[in-house]
Amino acid sequence: MIRRIGRYFVPHIPQILFALLCTAVVGATSGAAAWLVKPVLDDVFINADEKMLYIMPVALIGIYFAKGLCRYLQSVIMTKVGETVIFDVRNDLMENIQYREMGFFDRNPTGELLTKLMTDVTIMQGSIPSIVNLVREVITALGLLVVLFMRNWELALVAIVLVPPAVIPLARIAKKLKKVARRSMEESGTISRVIIESFSGIEVVKAFNRENYELSRFREQGKRLLKLSIKRVKLNAISSPFMEFLGGIGAAGII
Repeated sequence: MIRRIGRYFVPHIPQILFALLCTAVVGATSGAAAWLVKPVLDDVFINADEKMLYIMPVALIGIYFAKGLCRYLQSVIMTKVGETVIFDVRNDLMENIQYREMGFFDRNPTGELLTKLMTDVTIMQGSIPSIVNLVREVITALGLLVVLFMRNWELALVAIVLVPPAVIPLARIAKKLKKVARRSMEESGTISRVIIESFSGIEVVKAFNRENYELSRFREQGKRLLKLSIKRVKLNAISSPFMEFLGGIGAAGII
């Protein structure tokens, strides 16, 4: 699967490498900004060093300008690559389906084929920026970790102690999210099939007064999809407060 999808990215390797370079710069500048906190406080505000008063603001402006520019370039480049790949995948998928034998269409309802063309590909489209953001955050975390150890290795060890308790629950949340996302995708395909069947056979529905039946099918399927959507929102929403709570515990331990 990865090999088949990967071939769509091959023509865009130069752009991807440049975006990864920008991602590395974002991580490095985040670490540099954290590194400057101590000299700003010590030299400018405490020691009243007039020379550093002129140097530090220029350094901060340069760091944040480089960080913002690289973050912008990385986002634009990877979004463009992702959109182009999705365009190519959807075209190839449509071509593959279009030339299948009739038996294939008998085995696969129109709603499911529609979901594969639209929903499945859109989900893959959303995963591309997520992977890039993950790489960027990992690089940023490594840069900040280096700064922590260079400033005070004892306090850095206190911070690292919190990593295992955070990773285990987050891994379980991610696993549940993946399961819910897969079920949501299946339910979206089913609801698409219900809509298509209802509208394409509207003459039969009207002839036998089956409007209420079709509405009940649609509502029932919508309820299942709603429950999964709410469950996905809950799982997504719990991760940030959990990490902030662990951060508070770490701050309390350092104090």
